Amino acid sequence: PQSLLIPTGTAGIYFQTGTTFNGPLDVSSPQLFLNGSTFYGTSSFVKNGATNNSSNGGNVFHGNVTIRTSGAGNFILANNSPDNFNANVVFKQNGYGILYPAYNWMNNFRGDISTVGSDTLITFAAGSGTVNFSGSSPQSFYGDALKTPRIRRMSMNNSSTGLTLNIPISIYGSLALVNGVISTTSTNLLTIENGVSTISSVSDNSFVNGPMRKIGNQGFTFPVGKNDRYRPIAITSPGSNTDQYTAEYFYADPNLLYTVNNKDVTLHNVSRCEYWTLSKVGGASNPFVALSWNTNSCGVSTVSDLRVVRWNALANKWSDMGNGSATGSATAGTVLASSNSSIFNVYTLGSIGSSNVLPIELSSFNAKYENNIVHVWWETMSEINNDYFTIERSTDGFSFEKVGIVQGAGNSTIQNDYTFDDVNPYSGVSFYRLIQTDYNGKFEVFDPVSVKSKGAIVDFEVLSVAPNPFSDQLKVQYSIQEEANLVFELYSLSGSLVVHKDVQASQGSATFEFDQITDIPSGVYIIKILSEGAVLYSNKVIKN
Repeated sequence: PQSLLIPTGTAGIYFQTGTTFNGPLDVSSPQLFLNGSTFYGTSSFVKNGATNNSSNGGNVFHGNVTIRTSGAGNFILANNSPDNFNANVVFKQNGYGILYPAYNWMNNFRGDISTVGSDTLITFAAGSGTVNFSGSSPQSFYGDALKTPRIRRMSMNNSSTGLTLNIPISIYGSLALVNGVISTTSTNLLTIENGVSTISSVSDNSFVNGPMRKIGNQGFTFPVGKNDRYRPIAITSPGSNTDQYTAEYFYADPNLLYTVNNKDVTLHNVSRCEYWTLSKVGGASNPFVALSWNTNSCGVSTVSDLRVVRWNALANKWSDMGNGSATGSATAGTVLASSNSSIFNVYTLGSIGSSNVLPIELSSFNAKYENNIVHVWWETMSEINNDYFTIERSTDGFSFEKVGIVQGAGNSTIQNDYTFDDVNPYSGVSFYRLIQTDYNGKFEVFDPVSVKSKGAIVDFEVLSVAPNPFSDQLKVQYSIQEEANLVFELYSLSGSLVVHKDVQASQGSATFEFDQITDIPSGVYIIKILSEGAVLYSNKVIKN
């Protein structure tokens, strides 16, 4: 590579408009100015001096680039024109000097961003700038968890699958979700700081897939979603600017974890196609919760009958939080609860009348593995306006994908039998479920069934999980017909792993006891039992 190295002193190196470098470049100088050059190779820039420098910007980086401060002087990038990063970029602060990437203007990032190796957190777009993720392939954000980057303004314009956070980041100015999904986890959160009240340009094409957090006393709509569905949940204004709430949306049947038949007497039915989690992380406020719906929300017909419902873990039932106000129509809208609670956990839509439910009577649903094919069959006793059935499958019983569609009978008062064959099934244990869709787009999700195919452990069965609810002990009794390596895991609803134990299981019946659970918080947890990466069992338990 070409090298321009000035290790000490006060000299400066200027990269001016019209300058082009076609190969690798290594630069280190007490003063450094990036003022409109083009770089085609891998490049590295280190500002090592004590004097503050402000670069004009207007640079184009076609290759991977590292930009670092190692001295006491600050280094501003893109002060007068935007920079364009067409490949991956690494930013590091390794001295007292502060590095300001994307300080002004709309700066385009088409590759990954990393702050790995930085000694302190880095603030992006600290002036009037914006970090614009505009790649045409999946992008990622990397860094060290204890040095969470802060971004004043950020825009998502990724034309592929979006941005994956491999580090927590926080936004303290604005966020525009124009195109592309932001994927997060419970450890790699997107946090919206105090003072930000709205997120702009949200749609089915751009939302947060995973948990996100809001800090502050602003009423806020969490732009969450999954499976190409933007499905927000909102809270009214908390009382303190330090209050914190974390939300996530799940396009899944809540009945798998929270029995929909256990409900307040005021409720006629509870949604079977989606739910949200909302947890209070800090503060004493109890804001009211608002939920959204659209044509995918299990058939909304009468808006006035809709209710916000919350899973009451202590009572083991869905609680009616009321309908304080509703906006929209049967096609799409929001409903605000008329009562609040000091406990925040799981929410979904409920109805006090029968109109908000799909008219189909399913009498049976089965699946069986045979000769490398999973045969699925079901039976209905009556159908009204039944357009078609969708068959979905999953490896864990929670995240499903579509494998087929079977046309319905329309209107029928006689028994109808249906079949579907999955000719390329998953190996091991998998789950199949049925979704029925009406002519007007409303649909209902039915309970899944499990199937053991080639590669599955033979005749593994959970005999009991007790006590449930539990306090200081939780035992799983199971049987297995051959030796196998089993993994017993306990998760919180936010997806955090609480307990992980590896067990060498022998043929026959045995009992596994979870330990170190006495001091975990009260609430709902998920047990998973796995072997060689395949989920053998998954169910909910409640900690008193």
